[in-house]
Amino acid sequence: KGERTIKKNCRVHIVMVQTLIRRLRKYENYLPNIGLMIVDEAHRNDFNNIFDYFDCKRVGFSATPISAVKKNPLKNMYQDIVCCAGINTLIKEGNLTNNKTYTINIGIDKSRFKKAQGDYSLSSQLDQYKLPKMIENTVKAYEGKCLGKKTIIFNVSVEHSKNVCNALIQKGYNARNLDCKCTEQERKDVLQWLKDTPGAIICNVDILTTGFDEPSIEAIILN
Repeated sequence: KGERTIKKNCRVHIVMVQTLIRRLRKYENYLPNIGLMIVDEAHRNDFNNIFDYFDCKRVGFSATPISAVKKNPLKNMYQDIVCCAGINTLIKEGNLTNNKTYTINIGIDKSRFKKAQGDYSLSSQLDQYKLPKMIENTVKAYEGKCLGKKTIIFNVSVEHSKNVCNALIQKGYNARNLDCKCTEQERKDVLQWLKDTPGAIICNVDILTTGFDEPSIEAIILN
């Protein structure tokens, strides 16, 4: 809401990077005298634009210490890496699940995917994933590996997610869809349903990702 709302005498400021970069560009000497910057999800490269504004110590946290942008590795922004706990240790402590991973071929031809900003474009993925045969094969994949388990399915787009959800419902499975068009109350209700319902299946698109934790989940499908 502007520079006037910043309390300069605060010892800690918590900010979203998109908001911070806009205000740094708009207001001169915005947030002066910062002595330590703590960056969460440091591998995402979202924070590079703000580093030039602050001459201070910097600590980045990440469970994925590999830069999302290969041309700009984390060594360009940080001097050293400190591993406080490995995956095996976290599994033994009960903080992570000892997962089993399967690759299932549902018939997608990746050679038809087009690249956009280092990843496959949404439109070229949707062209194949939305085909009725691919939807059917996704249901079969659920039946083959996840049947009866509480499951999250990540899909390509809202349209694709709804189609997968409807196909599961038509087969008699207890499935719901969650997307960006759901209201806050709808999202709250669906997540409570997910928590309380054995064998529930929830379809979504990039919603139940960073920061989401539901220990009762038994299977995840990256569709």
